[in-house]
Amino acid sequence: MENPQIKLAEEAINEENPWSDDKLKRQEAAKDLTNLLENQEDALTISLNGEWGSGKTFMLKRWQQQLKNDGYFAIYFNAWEDDFLTDPFVAIIGQLWKELRASSLKELCQTVKDAAIPFLKHAGVNLLNNAFEKLTGTNLTTITEKELKTASESAFDEYVSLISYREDLKRRLQDLADSIFTESGRPLIFIIDELDRCRPTFAIEVLERIKHLFHIKHIIFVLGIDRKQLGKSIQAVYGEIDVENYLHRFIDLDFSIPLNDPEIFFNALWERYSIPQHLADKANFENRNTFDIDEGESFRWACYAILSWHHFSLREIEQILKIYTLLLRSTKPHHFTWPHFAPILIFLKLKYPELYHQYIAGKCTVSEIADTIIPANCPQKEDDRIYEVLVAVVYASFVSDYPRTEQETSILELLEQIKQKKTLSTSAYCAQCLLNKTESFYINFVDIFSRLRNTFQHSSEYNSETLRRLANKIDLIKSGSSDF
Repeated sequence: MENPQIKLAEEAINEENPWSDDKLKRQEAAKDLTNLLENQEDALTISLNGEWGSGKTFMLKRWQQQLKNDGYFAIYFNAWEDDFLTDPFVAIIGQLWKELRASSLKELCQTVKDAAIPFLKHAGVNLLNNAFEKLTGTNLTTITEKELKTASESAFDEYVSLISYREDLKRRLQDLADSIFTESGRPLIFIIDELDRCRPTFAIEVLERIKHLFHIKHIIFVLGIDRKQLGKSIQAVYGEIDVENYLHRFIDLDFSIPLNDPEIFFNALWERYSIPQHLADKANFENRNTFDIDEGESFRWACYAILSWHHFSLREIEQILKIYTLLLRSTKPHHFTWPHFAPILIFLKLKYPELYHQYIAGKCTVSEIADTIIPANCPQKEDDRIYEVLVAVVYASFVSDYPRTEQETSILELLEQIKQKKTLSTSAYCAQCLLNKTESFYINFVDIFSRLRNTFQHSSEYNSETLRRLANKIDLIKSGSSDF
């Protein structure tokens, strides 16, 4: 039996057709950016904003390849990979050299490298203290007036040299950018990704280097950022600063990653994790008739509903599939994976970890779980029974095979009241989502509850003991149970 993948390797980019795996339809957004930047001559810095896990890196890497295919000089730089460096200027110039060293612009790029060396040598130092230490070998703790004057004059001389080196560097950068525009008819596009994941000081220095050294005609910077997280980095350095005003000193235009239908991304990962093949192999196992429901489709059906009721980032959707993959790999082929319980537990684990642990320990009410999973204003389709199914699953998880608790007694009394069409208000643990529903809802609820409580031919049931065993699997703790 083929096991589903635990970790997905980053997909290689098809150089001829970089959008061949574009399940999220990012190509349209990339086209809009390209149209905006085409023939742009002035210096420009653009932010592409999206929360962590929104697909920025996927889009930016493929956009870079598309730009190169279209005749642009386009550079992609993952800032997070280089934030161990003291000065990001080294990495930016390094990426420029890496991209252009094999082109017709090699000699011009070499002049930029040559100009960068003396600038780096003089930049970013305490000029006065550095000059005095060169002269005396000691620090500025105790010095004479004559020594201070000598050190000061040396510091001013060093500053003048630094300005000269900086201007020389910018002239050579401008020559390079002009040559790129003349050769291609397009600006140089420098894409910087993962800036919000860098050390706060490094992230700020990237912004400042771009502004002070690379604000040059025919060079465009595109920054892939999570604006909220980058704002936290800025405040970690400067305190309660107005982040938006600060960023607008560096960024000229703001764009946001388009929102996606989460089901599209879910389905794309469903295939990439090799889940369909694993489930097909499982269905063909010798005990294929043990179950009376399709585990994979039931899991996906429940996930679709929860995704529609709550906001999930793409990264969180990936976590859902990763946890489910681990669940499948840790479960024997002829055993059941409880596909209606699993999405509920994974959702709580990701979004409400404290409530998740209370749920497993039996320290919360059925109403707390049902109302958290299924908001009162959640959208419902008339022909979609998943709402009733998940409500029934939550109620079933509070019923055990042991002496009944007050909650369990109340739930069973509730079911009896529904059958007899009595009021629900007398049930102390009744979930709010069961109030004021139609008669057909209650009929469906009781029917679904009864079937979930006897899913297997061998009388295994959805109940509190099943809940705990499944939670052990999801938490990667060996269950030790012979029937799971």
